[in-house]
Amino acid sequence: MIYMAPVYELTIPSSGKRMHFRPYVVSEEKVLAMAGEADDIKSIITAVKRIVSACADSPIDVDSLCLFDLEYLFINIRAKSVGEISRVKIACSDESCNTYNDVNLDLSKTKVVTNGTADSTVALSDEVTLTLQYITVGAYERFEVGKDYDGTSVETLMKLLACSIKTINGVPTTEYAVDELLHFVESFSRDSIQKIQSFIETTPVVQTVIEFKCKKCKKENAITVSGIGAFFKVAMAHMSLMNYYKENFAMMQHHGYSLAELENMIPWEREIYLALLSEHIVQENERIAKQNAEIKAKSRGR
Repeated sequence: MIYMAPVYELTIPSSGKRMHFRPYVVSEEKVLAMAGEADDIKSIITAVKRIVSACADSPIDVDSLCLFDLEYLFINIRAKSVGEISRVKIACSDESCNTYNDVNLDLSKTKVVTNGTADSTVALSDEVTLTLQYITVGAYERFEVGKDYDGTSVETLMKLLACSIKTINGVPTTEYAVDELLHFVESFSRDSIQKIQSFIETTPVVQTVIEFKCKKCKKENAITVSGIGAFFKVAMAHMSLMNYYKENFAMMQHHGYSLAELENMIPWEREIYLALLSEHIVQENERIAKQNAEIKAKSRGR
């Protein structure tokens, strides 16, 4: 149970609706860490959905959100849970150098970039009219777009086209079977496919830019981060599943915290306690070393 958690507000990009949310807690961070260990897009999206749903101040239909909504909400929730700065290791873009650099990425600078507009209505014929949508979380999962994703394959293209169709002659595509929709899309003319692709290309993109000077070759780098997989890695750069257990064990074993106390902390709270404990240990070691030195000095003077 979470008591008196701070509450923040943001705007859902696709709808413009305001949303209130709380930071996630340490027990929920474990869900993200486990998804990071699985290292597949399905596990990542499932974990992020759970976090967004749990942290929303009122019930939210996560499946109806656009993918870029999910990315944006997750990054903002992470920023308030762990901190706005994510410390990442990034390779220099110069292939002859390829040196990894420690970089601080300010997540608060993450933006939703629009890409123009396109007609959301496509007439395949006099009898068939489609209305289009930006790909939702539910549609992405339903058509298993992330499975064996290949941006150059026909199979992936057909899935993306099917995901982008909201209604067929006013009937929601959720009323049709997946195989039926894919077979339907495969019958499209090149012109119809191009119209839908033009709409897909206007999908807003959540992105941020990592700028740094390589410590070895001194090249100025500007690397764009976009896509839920990339943002997830950036967001979880501070925490692996093993580190999660190690930190909890150390605080329980050596400092008397209970697991329930730790799991109900906000991650940035736990980091503060860890930093204070580390500082305390350093001070205690210095005090003991000084005390031992004084004792030795006195014993020599006798």
